[in-house]
Amino acid sequence: PKLYLEGLWKACASAGAKFEKQKVSSLSELDGFDCVIVATGSEAACFPETQDIALTKIKGQILEFKKPANVSPLAISSQAYMIAQKDTQCVGATFERYFEHINPDIEVAKKLLLPKAEMLFPPLVEQNIVSCRSGIRASCAAHLPLIKRFPNNIWVITGMGSKGLLYHALYAQKLVLE
Repeated sequence: PKLYLEGLWKACASAGAKFEKQKVSSLSELDGFDCVIVATGSEAACFPETQDIALTKIKGQILEFKKPANVSPLAISSQAYMIAQKDTQCVGATFERYFEHINPDIEVAKKLLLPKAEMLFPPLVEQNIVSCRSGIRASCAAHLPLIKRFPNNIWVITGMGSKGLLYHALYAQKLVLE
């Protein structure tokens, strides 16, 4: 998604969006802006004003393998996905509702993902694992993204779970229309 997000940002910038990066402890620090959209995923409830947003944090891990010859660039099942990159093949992702830390845990990732990788492309599991990456997703109780308006034209959009790349454009459009 890195290239996609870079392209998305270029499109936003060409439409006049301005990007400012700053550490914020409270949404009240953003009062001077015309419009603020807080899209901090699993950390959306980290501000005093947003503490009541009920989010479930779910850890996701991806295994990256040395890319074998003759592999499809994309394979998807209801249980996993496999995406080819330049020199590697990624398989993911785990859905860990209970976890001790955000850091990658290759043993847990292997236990959860190797059977799925073998189902998608059996020769892949014979390749060397190059890396294991992890991140935290935010999910809401209804398993639907949340858009919430706060005073002073501040909006929070979160809770897309593992479907952020699918939902983001639709929910951004809903946000604009509210």
